Amino acid sequence: MCAAWIALEDIHPDSGPLMRYQVVAEKYGPFIARVVESAGIPRQIFLPKNGDVLIWHANLIHGSIPRNDMQHTRRSLV
Repeated sequence: MCAAWIALEDIHPDSGPLMRYQVVAEKYGPFIARVVESAGIPRQIFLPKNGDVLIWHANLIHGSIPRNDMQHTRRSLV
């Protein structure tokens, strides 16, 4: 399985952008999040421009970070 994320606008760092961890794991959930953070694996922030597409594998650990400024949106199609 794979998924695609298409930016419908330039994504601002304060709009709660998608983040990911560069790691592959067999089990997910809160346990994996604790392991990734305790291992010091850095997250990588994805700040696409309008029309950029991100295609990722189902095993990519990902999520979004908090939205710091409600003036900034994150319009996209997933």
